Amino acid sequence: MSEPVRTLTPQARPGSDLRRRVEKVGDDLARSFGTLLAMFPGAPLGPQRLAELLGESVVTTSRLLKALRTHDPVAVVHYMPGPDPLRRLTGGAKRQRIRGEALTRTEEAIDRFEELIRTEVGDRSALGAILADWVPELRTEFEVRRRQAVFKAMSELRGTSCATVLSSMILHPSRDGKRMDIVAVDGMFGVRRLRPAGELRFQTKRIGGSKSPRHPTNLAGEPVEGVGDTRLDQFCVAPAAPMRVLHHGDDLHYVLGESGFGPDSAVDIVQAEVNRDELPLPKDRPPEEHSFVFHTTSVPTKSLVLDLHFHKSICPEGSPDLIVYDTSVEGPARAHDPVRDFDRMDVTDTVKELGVRMTQKRIAEIPTYVDLMQHVLDRLAWKAQDFRTFRVRADFPLFGSQYTLVLPRE
Repeated sequence: MSEPVRTLTPQARPGSDLRRRVEKVGDDLARSFGTLLAMFPGAPLGPQRLAELLGESVVTTSRLLKALRTHDPVAVVHYMPGPDPLRRLTGGAKRQRIRGEALTRTEEAIDRFEELIRTEVGDRSALGAILADWVPELRTEFEVRRRQAVFKAMSELRGTSCATVLSSMILHPSRDGKRMDIVAVDGMFGVRRLRPAGELRFQTKRIGGSKSPRHPTNLAGEPVEGVGDTRLDQFCVAPAAPMRVLHHGDDLHYVLGESGFGPDSAVDIVQAEVNRDELPLPKDRPPEEHSFVFHTTSVPTKSLVLDLHFHKSICPEGSPDLIVYDTSVEGPARAHDPVRDFDRMDVTDTVKELGVRMTQKRIAEIPTYVDLMQHVLDRLAWKAQDFRTFRVRADFPLFGSQYTLVLPRE
């Protein structure tokens, strides 16, 4: 005979009161340490003086004081040093002859903090992941730190890294006004090989557009036969990278050539590719289809700048939506494809609208960007003031993530 299935009510479900426990621990830590530190001669003390008195590092005392300046008890727990460093602080307080109920309460609060970590989540890192979902400002910090750790690991595994990746897309009505031309201005700035065998490649491709073959050209309208056809080396900041191009059907693959390796091997890649009549206008799409541009992170990079410039006649109002997909299993995704909903990533990156003047579109890490974009527009006889520009900046975007900007229909 099988055992009856037991269900747990919300009140009895394990962990259902975790936030309440976290808030209680944070409040106890803040109150007890606040009272304890007020007992030191010359209080309030700065992190340097406090470190000297307690015999602890300035990093630890700075974290403690930052936590105590926080009014949210959840954030207090997030910023607090771990139980062991906190016990070293109370040990230092004893050496300064701080005694009594304030010290006892502080030690008890540290014990409850340690018990919370051990019994509820297992370790401090797991607790940080939970807290990040409860306080918005903690979420951004948590996400960037974890993505930075992934960047470091992937850079070493792949043997290459990049300081800043640029993906700047321009959408303009085609000559007959029935479709859209798309110009992809791509750049990789500060590309380095970390190992002699490190490889780097990126590609241009189309997802969900016309079934007709692509015919990419350079800014002069000449077919792309080799990598030199699309290069804009005059806008590199570091020396221009040696590259070669490979054709695979409709896709173009750009591969880094011999550039040395190590800290002094930085090179830049800047190129512009034009595809005429590439996409339907947003208003002409079937309801289940969407006009979008995207960039897939194919090289570990410290920062990504994704710009979308679209002609005002295409979408006079509205803003593009940002969707980030994980491409590690299914590859590139069509925007709002319900099959790929499971691959959507919850990120804190956002879309910002820029002004129409080119000077409002500067990028600190790419001092040549304004001149680069003005050059592209001049070659195509297009005017900057006719475009609306939206930007996504992502720090340490995850390797293999697809940043997608979906145009509004109107």
